[in-house]
Amino acid sequence: MSAAMMNIAFAATEAAAGGSKIAGKMVAMGYFNLGVAFLILVSMALMLGRLIGGPTLYDRLLAVNSFGTKTVLFLCVFCFVIGRPDGLDIAILYALMNFIGTIAVLKFFNYRALGIPINDGLFADEDVL
Repeated sequence: MSAAMMNIAFAATEAAAGGSKIAGKMVAMGYFNLGVAFLILVSMALMLGRLIGGPTLYDRLLAVNSFGTKTVLFLCVFCFVIGRPDGLDIAILYALMNFIGTIAVLKFFNYRALGIPINDGLFADEDVL
């Protein structure tokens, strides 16, 4: 049993025995975190639906990016539910990978290659210099 679950169990027994107000708030916060995690999972399922049924490529790209953002949020909430807030480092790393991946995909769809520098071709139609 994780430390957070033991704390919630202790707080529940403390609150049931007429204990402090803090114990009741700990139980309520545990249920709140579980509810938020469930709602984030539901929204992730909706994003998967948009990913599969998206009519255009950009709808699908937006769904993948939103799914990555919701994954980061779920990791943050889940780390607090299990009582291991050191997992937030993994969530930050995943957010960075999601951002870099989105930029790479957008660059690929714009230039059809990843090896082209972004400022090549800016003045292709104009005779500058």
